[in-house]
Amino acid sequence: VVTGAVDAASTGVFQLDGKSLEAAAALGAQTQISFLGASQLTIDNAAQFGTGVSTGAYAGPLLENFGTDDKIDLKGFSLSGASLYFNAASGVLQISNSAAQVASLAFQTASLGAGAFHAGSDGSSGIFITHL
Repeated sequence: VVTGAVDAASTGVFQLDGKSLEAAAALGAQTQISFLGASQLTIDNAAQFGTGVSTGAYAGPLLENFGTDDKIDLKGFSLSGASLYFNAASGVLQISNSAAQVASLAFQTASLGAGAFHAGSDGSSGIFITHL
């Protein structure tokens, strides 16, 4: 669990090999998070996961090797009216809902594979993002 923001100057790679990482926020675009089999990333505050969230200028951690067994939990993000828009050219997934909440996630498209993004309940107060 990372209880504060990931340092914006960090160039580190978080490798989730069947493990979980929970981040309060991530302000830099240099960080990479690599999903290596049945891994989960939990984001406590989607509006602070990168800069320029929900805009064309979004810059945030690069999510690599996101597969069918992986999931991202956006805590406190309502499923009601959830809408997903993926820009294959930029690799950015924009997420919004009827409560005016927004999130952006940057994926490495070369390692994403075929399929589509889906949103579902996390069984609590947030949503899971998957790619099937």
